[in-house]
Order: sequence, then structure tokens, then C-alpha cells
Amino acid sequence: MKFKLHLDRLVLKQKESKSSILNSLLWLTPALILVVMFSYFAIFTVFKSSTNEYESYWTYVFTFKNYGTLFRDKSFLIALRNSLIFVVTVIPISLFLSILISKFISNILNKKAFSFFQTIFFIPYVTSTIAVTMAFAIIFSPSGGILNSILQSLGIGNINWFSKGWALVMILIFGIWTLMPFQILLLTGSFVRVNNKYYRAASIDGMSNFKQLFKITLPLIRQTIFYLITLGIISSFKIFPIGLFESYNQTSLLEAQTLVSYIYDRLNGIDGIRDYKLSSTASVVLMFIILLMTIINSLISKRVGR
Repeated sequence: MKFKLHLDRLVLKQKESKSSILNSLLWLTPALILVVMFSYFAIFTVFKSSTNEYESYWTYVFTFKNYGTLFRDKSFLIALRNSLIFVVTVIPISLFLSILISKFISNILNKKAFSFFQTIFFIPYVTSTIAVTMAFAIIFSPSGGILNSILQSLGIGNINWFSKGWALVMILIFGIWTLMPFQILLLTGSFVRVNNKYYRAASIDGMSNFKQLFKITLPLIRQTIFYLITLGIISSFKIFPIGLFESYNQTSLLEAQTLVSYIYDRLNGIDGIRDYKLSSTASVVLMFIILLMTIINSLISKRVGR
């Protein structure tokens, strides 16, 4: 009798479990359809176009010629170089500055002052990208720009930010500024969560604040740092600086194009050349570069965390 009762309960639980799974799938189906349509199908289409000898979607002949054509394109190589420079320059500098600012904010004992500084540094993150781009265009304007006015007052003189070399520097500064707010927010939260007993013990042992930062704080928040590096890699490769310039042609002439702006140009034919195959091929290359760098960063994070 007891065995039969136990069996009935087990059958009832299985039915409830199946019903729960079916209900969950029913609610998830619309979202899954959208993900498949706009993500997986899009990735499949891009892969197919990058290995297709013809422009037509319905006529397909497998080939790797598009990749050879892409890596012989000087404009693509410049865009790839600029994106790599962006990654190796912007991420370390923005993280370094964010750590210093976050450490300063976390040391503020007054709650109102703490909230004030945290809000001030986070506001740029929620500001419209168009507004930020317009502000930077005004700041870096060659004639009457705010930055050039400051440089003139210091006796340095005007810098034509919209010239070869300086245009890329302007994009790097723009990238550092756009990455820092989110980094500061996460790092400040991580600093605050570190237990004060570690600092008290270190102070008793005579450890300086500088050593405490490198021996205690940074090792304890390393997971946050590696997470920000991963986000920084993705954001850096996705940088789209055309808003700072009048057109893509100007970006190209100044050799300041990035991979995303190159893809956008080939897709829309801004410079008169519309090439869906090259655009798709560049998208695949960009995806694999981001994937590879993210995996490497993840492996380093796991090794350091041991």
C-alpha cells in the first residue's frame, strides 16, 4: 500500500515536471524565434555570403577567394591595424584611470559625497551617443575648439585633430572616455565590498597603501578586472567613429577607419563600392578575432585565479 502511494506521488511529480517544462517552453518560444531569426540565421547568412563566389543569395558556389581579396584590401588592413591599436591602447589606459578614480571614490566616507561622485562619473554612460559625439566634435574642433584653446593658453599651439595620425589619437581619447564610466561603476562596487579587516591587518604589519592596492585589493577584485577586459575587447572592436567625422570618406582619407566602419562602408557603398561579400567576410573575421581574444582572456583569468 505504501509502495503504491509512493509510486502515485512519483508519477504525479513527473507529470507536474513535464507540465512545467511545457509551460516554460511556451513562454520562451516567441523569444527563441526572434533569437533564431535575428541572430543565428543572420550568422548563417553572413557565413554563407563570405564563402560564396556570387553576390546572389540563391546561387551558391563555395570558395575562400573572398578572404584572400579581403586581406589584399589596403583599407581593410588599415581598419584592422586601427582596431588592434585601439584594443592594446584604450583598455589598459581606461582600466588604469578607472582603478585610480574608483579607489578615490571608495575611500570617501561621507555617503552623500560618495553618491555624488559615483553619479558624476556614471552620467556619461547613460548619455546619448549622438550627444557625446557632438560634444567631442566641438571639443576637438581645429578652429575654436575647447581643447585647442586650452593648448594655446599653455603655449603649445593648435593641433589639427582632423589630420593623419592625430585623427586616430582623437578616436583613442574618445574610446577611453566612453569605456571609463561603466568600469568606474563596477570597480567602485568591487572596492567597497573588500573586507576592511585585510587593510587593518596590513596596516599593523606596516604595509603602505600602495602595496595594499597591489597585494590585497587588485587580487581580490581580479574577476571584475578580467570581466571588464572582456567587455573592453568587445567594445573596442565595435567602435564606430564616423560620428566624429563628416563622412566615411574623410575617415578613410585620414586612415582612421575601424573594422566596423569598414563593414558599414562596404555594406552601404558610401565610397561608391557596395560589396556584400567583402562586408560579410570582414564580419566573420571580426567575429573570430573577438572570439579568439575573449577565449584567451578567459584562459588567462582561470590560470591567474588558481
